[in-house]
Amino acid sequence: MCKMNVYCPIKEGPCPCIVRLQIQPYLQLTPMMNDEINNPFMFCGLIRIMTQQVEELKKTAELASKVLENITNNKKNHSDQNDSQIVNSGETCSCADILFFLQFNPTPQSLQIQFIDIPPNPAYKDRCFSLSVVITDQENNKIVLQENICLKIMLFTCQKPINPLKVNTSGDQILLGNTQAEGKSDFFFKKVIIKEISSRFLNNRLFFVIAPQNAVFIKPLIIKDFIIKSRKSPQDSINKHTKMNDGANND
Repeated sequence: MCKMNVYCPIKEGPCPCIVRLQIQPYLQLTPMMNDEINNPFMFCGLIRIMTQQVEELKKTAELASKVLENITNNKKNHSDQNDSQIVNSGETCSCADILFFLQFNPTPQSLQIQFIDIPPNPAYKDRCFSLSVVITDQENNKIVLQENICLKIMLFTCQKPINPLKVNTSGDQILLGNTQAEGKSDFFFKKVIIKEISSRFLNNRLFFVIAPQNAVFIKPLIIKDFIIKSRKSPQDSINKHTKMNDGANND
């Protein structure tokens, strides 16, 4: 006999009355929920709230982007200032000091870099030039590596502490153009530009260096008395013209 419903027609065995009583509260709420869902004003409110949230997210994303950009710029400026404000000790450095700085450790199997086309010396500020080099063994035989490596042009002062020059006194990059090259044997650097003069530094000279990146078995190539002038003087033109005439007369 059913104990949940006195009007239950089933006298013996299980009946569905208990299940009906359990789901009855949800059945009573369903019409009200359907009415709210079909209410257009409620939809407008939801859309307005969602739109406001999207706008807030956009503002947050823009703010985060600006903060990240400011942090990146400040870090770059701080790095450039540190490079341009290196305090020189007055103590001069040598080619051996630069090789040690570049972590080159000579061995009997070490390779080297040799010029095919030598850069002009003196060079002139803001005037482009090109050069090419090749990898050789210690007997000057051309070597072809199994994998590409990167060679990079660098400038060093004659003073300690040893650090590559990156920016000039105006805060601009000193080296522009094709200052890096990849290859297995031959490397070509096209339209290299230097935006500084060597007379600002000790001995009026710099070290011009071509250094391998992540290849300590290759000896960097160093020009130890590299001069950069502001512009070509009339005396330079006279000297060049005199040399050409002397050569013609000798012929």
